[in-house]
Amino acid sequence: MDYTWIIQINSLNLVTLGIILYSVCKNYDRQIRQRYFINALLTAMISFCADINWGLIEGKFIAEPRIANFLTNSIYLISTIILSYFWFCYVEYALGASFINNPLVRKLIKIPIIITIAGVIISYFNG
Repeated sequence: MDYTWIIQINSLNLVTLGIILYSVCKNYDRQIRQRYFINALLTAMISFCADINWGLIEGKFIAEPRIANFLTNSIYLISTIILSYFWFCYVEYALGASFINNPLVRKLIKIPIIITIAGVIISYFNG
């Protein structure tokens, strides 16, 4: 597998999201949906950085210990699940859904994040 394509595509995505983030922050008006959008952009950028690092490790461009590969995969997985949470909240606020304002609903939709993070931590000890 040619890992240079993965690195190049994710780098281009990272630059594109950086431009969008700059544009959004330049016109920041402190709406809650805009905060969720900015958080989604930042977590997507973290996800792309982790994917770039994964491509560098798997492509043998850099030699890192096995734990670095585990951390890279963990960061990618956790940032992706957090990205989905931020995107869900952004879309719900943008559409004007009233149930997202309920504190119980916000706690319930965080359950998959907690389960994923616990699973990632437990997977380290399972090999």
